[in-house]
Amino acid sequence: MIILFKLHRDIYAPLLRKSGAMEFLNLTFYRRIQKNRKNFMSSGQSLSR
Repeated sequence: MIILFKLHRDIYAPLLRKSGAMEFLNLTFYRRIQKNRKNFMSSGQSLSR
């Protein structure tokens, strides 16, 4: 997941930095990761699968 995020960021960062949308993208990813982490915890599954 982190690798995917890093790859996505490396590809789109130059484009988004000009429009100033990079912070929004980072926030969206961060919220999505946090939500996924909460779902994993509540369902009782381990993150290290």
